[in-house]
Amino acid sequence: MKDLLEANKMIKAAVDELTTSEALKSYEVARKWELDYNDGVSAARKGGIQQGIQQGRREERQLVINNMLKEGYTLDEIQEVTGTTKTQIKELQEKTEQTLEMAALTYYLYAAPPISKPP
Repeated sequence: MKDLLEANKMIKAAVDELTTSEALKSYEVARKWELDYNDGVSAARKGGIQQGIQQGRREERQLVINNMLKEGYTLDEIQEVTGTTKTQIKELQEKTEQTLEMAALTYYLYAAPPISKPP
């Protein structure tokens, strides 16, 4: 019985030391950091997904506007269908024209066959 009481005291002393030790405090700090980090990653991932969805919607709207412009729709018709302002439509139209001009120039400079002089 005396051995059992002695063993019980040793167990109690070990538990007391463990609960107040620096190791436990370090573990708790590390665990809190891990939980906070995981919460941050999760929030960032959700934010990135939302941002990607919004970007996709903008790109789809721009594609619709470009296609409607090619088909000859008026600015009023495009505005009604897409919900964008006439200013935004004009800006997109100008940007598209500039992009096409740059693509044509790039092709001419780098990909077009050379122009040969007549004999």
